[in-house]
Amino acid sequence: MKIRKVMFLALFFSFLMALTSCQGMIEGMFGDSDDDGDNGRSGSTKSLTITVSNYTQVISGTPSASSRSARTIAGSTTSISDELEFYVYGSATDGSSLAPTKVYVTTPTGGNGYSGVVTLNISSANWYLTLAAIKGGDSASSVADVEANAVLAGRANVDLRTGSEVTFTLSVDGLKKEGAVTLTLKPLGNWWKDIQGAEAYTIKAGIYDRVEDSDVTSDGKGSGTKTIQEIESDKFSDGYSYALTTMAPGTYLFKVAFENSTNGRTFYWSDIIKIYPGQSLVQNVDIPNIIGTTPKAPTAFFAQYKGSEKGMATYADMSQYLNRYVADFNWTDESNNEKYFEIDIAELADKFEESNLSSMSDTSWFTSGVTTYNAASYWTTTAGNVIRFQSDSTNPSSLLSGSQHAEFLLELGKRYYARIRAVNDAGESAYTYLDLTHAAADGYLPFASSVNLFRIKYDLNGGTFYSGGSASTSGVNYIREYYTRDAENGISIVDISNAQYDATAANKCGNGNPTVVNKKKDGIATGWLWLNSDKSKPWDKEESYKGFANLNLKAVGSTSQVVVINGDDYKILTNWISISTTKVNESSATAVELEESSNTTQATAETVVGDTKVSFKLPADSKWKYNYVKISIDNTDRTNIAVTTSNPITLGEAVEVSAILDSGVYTISIVGTYGTVTNSYSINLTVKN
Repeated sequence: MKIRKVMFLALFFSFLMALTSCQGMIEGMFGDSDDDGDNGRSGSTKSLTITVSNYTQVISGTPSASSRSARTIAGSTTSISDELEFYVYGSATDGSSLAPTKVYVTTPTGGNGYSGVVTLNISSANWYLTLAAIKGGDSASSVADVEANAVLAGRANVDLRTGSEVTFTLSVDGLKKEGAVTLTLKPLGNWWKDIQGAEAYTIKAGIYDRVEDSDVTSDGKGSGTKTIQEIESDKFSDGYSYALTTMAPGTYLFKVAFENSTNGRTFYWSDIIKIYPGQSLVQNVDIPNIIGTTPKAPTAFFAQYKGSEKGMATYADMSQYLNRYVADFNWTDESNNEKYFEIDIAELADKFEESNLSSMSDTSWFTSGVTTYNAASYWTTTAGNVIRFQSDSTNPSSLLSGSQHAEFLLELGKRYYARIRAVNDAGESAYTYLDLTHAAADGYLPFASSVNLFRIKYDLNGGTFYSGGSASTSGVNYIREYYTRDAENGISIVDISNAQYDATAANKCGNGNPTVVNKKKDGIATGWLWLNSDKSKPWDKEESYKGFANLNLKAVGSTSQVVVINGDDYKILTNWISISTTKVNESSATAVELEESSNTTQATAETVVGDTKVSFKLPADSKWKYNYVKISIDNTDRTNIAVTTSNPITLGEAVEVSAILDSGVYTISIVGTYGTVTNSYSINLTVKN
């Protein structure tokens, strides 16, 4: 079901109006500017469109279409009839701040939703804003007052240098105004009285964090009074009163555990619980018999990704994952007694036909190359390099009971498929296989024939990107773009000879292709060379890319004038180098064995005092054509003892340097250059008597 979006109208009068008869109103809206910053008054007036994405859920009380939310333990949601007042406030990257500014709600003609624009006298900067709702009459004279009284809040970024719209998702999570809980827990029917061996079970009920699977405690952070309470068996039969006089507002998981001391198995009944600020949650909770029952299989299992750079794993604390992206897996939880979920993710082989995925089943599932992720192993081992579990107030990434969403870091340029099942101590549900036809949520994009994103890298090879017919910022040598796979039509490659490439015509993710882009070098613009897998064919501009691997392209002016090489292929190899020593007063030569270090660009060797010769020779059939080779022998204080150069060198013929070396340690350096590619190799040589 699409979430209906509505708009809020906020009118913020300019600071200059404080000099008029409206001064009293301004002071009431803003509070003390000494506490809350300069309200951005040094900036210019900006119009800002504010949208609330989940209005029907959190304000009008309309439940989500999912079965999980329909049975959530929660009181009445706040409604407009409660005379809520909305305030927006925040700070900017340029140091400006905005004190609580009242947002006026208006109904447009026709009464369909709410809409409008807020005018703010703030700077053109990147702002981090909060939209908070408080009960009418509660104080909003400062940020501290608003945060103490807020019953709903949403937070979002908006860059007023480039945009004028911001969307908030309102939630009760993380707010300060405490609520209370009184639940009457009782069996649904007489099953507890009739169950065999009931005396062996210990019953415990509590409120848990949805990601960490720990008691959140009464303050919601783990440092307050514990929420887990033990229930006596006889009291459970007639109804047990589970009460917390204070509880931090938020969205949590409420679990009732039945622990069997005889067989060691534990069965859980669980449900999402919402604590609203300033409200007392009073509700009867009927618990069905889940003991010994395997969970139902999840449904609607699909994957999606953020259609922007925000979907890429480029966060500061994840720098080691720059070749990965965040794949967002979602499902509908159909049971109330799972302990956790298991997701199997398989990497598809290069020649695997994706059409086979539509008929994938337990019997045809992959037998190798599959990694299984489950909450039981995740919370006892470190698997953070591939899983990005995080606590999101309304939709946490997790594999624990009650979850319907988990994020994984997958590698660009590879294809994946997945399946999921629910697990408890009685067994596992059937598998549900990934549905690649499922529509993505708002703000996300679906995958195509498999779970796959790949990178296209355009290297202009010294040229310049152009936009709108004029030169863009200088110094840009390549652009990375991320695409979903399009097996049918392929991905359009930028036509390098077209000065006005139309980005809208290409399949794109995020910012899409650059609006091009003309590569001008010596007046020639021929095309792209394909560098993947050591293939250096010119790319036909009429050809679309229908692969799934990362694609590296380099611009060339003329294939007869420009040679594109892969620098990694030009590393100097040990078997091209030989060292020998002629001992003093002897005519015989001793071969010196090179021992490579781990990085393969450095070696160590030992020899004896004498005339030492270093020889560098490329095989006669080598594809190398070095323009220049230099060999030098240096002392530990970097004093050069001997050096030789060759420009160019002849295949099959050696470049040599020799010197009489006494006892000590020496460095032998070999540098080879071809075009713009330079590689070096060093040898630490120890000479002994």
